[in-house]
Amino acid sequence: MERKLLGQVGVDSGQLVIIDPCYIESEWQGRESVLGVDFWGQGQEKIFNLLNCEGIQIERIGGKCRVITNDAEAMMKRIKLLSEDIKQKIVTAPYTDSTYDKVCDITLTEDQGGQLNFKMGHAGLGVAFHSGLGDGIYDVYATYKDIEGWGKRIVKVEIELLDDEHLEEINERFGMK
Repeated sequence: MERKLLGQVGVDSGQLVIIDPCYIESEWQGRESVLGVDFWGQGQEKIFNLLNCEGIQIERIGGKCRVITNDAEAMMKRIKLLSEDIKQKIVTAPYTDSTYDKVCDITLTEDQGGQLNFKMGHAGLGVAFHSGLGDGIYDVYATYKDIEGWGKRIVKVEIELLDDEHLEEINERFGMK
């Protein structure tokens, strides 16, 4: 078997998706409908408690909170006012029915990745996962094998998100030896 660098993939969202490109146009959904508001930041816990006391239901998704609402604009204004009242920073963003928001939910799970389903709900559209320590340029390698009757074929693809050398450099930079 032979291992060879295929190329590099750039990451600016801290996550990657493996998908057959023939599904991108038919299955990838843009931000068509706003379903609620996501919020996170310095005042997240206080705002969670304040909204909860008002009877507003809030989900915790990874490191952020989500309010499902029909009036996302009003909820974002409410959250911003609360953050000003408590003098702590908060970030808000609309939560939509987009495939991108679904990918974000998948990568914020405990497993840091998982199955991305087709619009009809069945598995197989792709797999989404968190990219190591976040953004960057990552090497993509193929392992080739000579398959009798077929010739040289790719039998495995690997994305090297973190190697020992990179981890050592990060640990030294941040004094985490």
